[in-house]
Amino acid sequence: MRPYRYAALALLVLGACSEAPRRADDDASVRDLAIADTAAVADAPVDSTLPDAVAPDAPSDAAVQAYARCMPGDPEVKLVAETPPPSPLKGGKKVAVSLTLANCGSETWRKADPNAAKGFKLGSQAPDNNERWGISRVALPDDVAPSHSVSIGFTVTAPTLSGTYDYRWAIVDEWVRWLDDPTPLHRIEVQGSAPSFTYHPRADWTRSTQPVNGPAMDVMALRYITIHYNGGNADLDGADNIYQDSDFIALLRAAHNDYLVNRGYSLGYNSIIGPDGAEWEVRGMDYRSAANGCTAVNVPGYAIQVMMPSVSAQPTATQIAGLKAAIARVRAFVKARGNNDHLELNGHRDVRPLCGNGGTACPGDPIYALLKAGQLEP
Repeated sequence: MRPYRYAALALLVLGACSEAPRRADDDASVRDLAIADTAAVADAPVDSTLPDAVAPDAPSDAAVQAYARCMPGDPEVKLVAETPPPSPLKGGKKVAVSLTLANCGSETWRKADPNAAKGFKLGSQAPDNNERWGISRVALPDDVAPSHSVSIGFTVTAPTLSGTYDYRWAIVDEWVRWLDDPTPLHRIEVQGSAPSFTYHPRADWTRSTQPVNGPAMDVMALRYITIHYNGGNADLDGADNIYQDSDFIALLRAAHNDYLVNRGYSLGYNSIIGPDGAEWEVRGMDYRSAANGCTAVNVPGYAIQVMMPSVSAQPTATQIAGLKAAIARVRAFVKARGNNDHLELNGHRDVRPLCGNGGTACPGDPIYALLKAGQLEP
């Protein structure tokens, strides 16, 4: 049984690269609630001679309408049948999907009113409460008693940008807990439009009373691009749970102020990737990094941070695409200035030990795995 994660406002320290608890959305249960297009509840079969049986009155299309008997040791939620989105899939396309789930627990799944904040629903996973497929909740059509099954058909909308997207659902008792097991994890390839990302210069966020400065960047000395994360929980969506540039500006200003007050120098990254893939200039090409750990690795390293909601969160396809665009931009810039080094990619954990003052988990396991697999290369 996995605990349901309650919402909390998170304190952000962008330069920390330290571990912190995960944040969950606070009211995703109310927003984007969708009622299933088609649904039916049926008794699970009672024929104990069959490991999996089709209900006597069910259509012969077992891929959609099959039912299964609960067995000792089964999880609370047992997948009977599923029709996930096809892969590959055109970006922005609406597709019909379906799930048939058996209640193999001891508690009745009481359906929730579409406008209620509590009750049992189908909730999006990977990560919890995400809306990348257009909705984060699907209402159950009726109460589902133990040893009964429910079939749910609904419509999802593919993301618009190209990438590989996770797709998974689970039954959630809203504001109480997620029930085991979730549906299998599907990786859906979306063939969308080529993304275009905004580059925000420092003037978009800095205060005149707190300018960014530092030792000058030596572009000819750059040898690599070092990837970071913020190392803690960050409320990226603000009080209204809708991401806006103003939310990110507030985070940047708070982090910069923290650096100035507690470290005595400007925010240390050269640029930061926001939730929408946009790149925000911090030190840029004007001032060398102060984020990699010491001068020996700051001089040759351009530091890019990927802003994450928690240390365990997976970067979205949009963030990855934005990071790739930033990497390509930096490489093109230094080449145009006469530096013909390719600027290899590494993680903060790769270079920090060279300073002799300990290691770090930065940029976090999810991003680091993508880095080592070559999936951050433009």
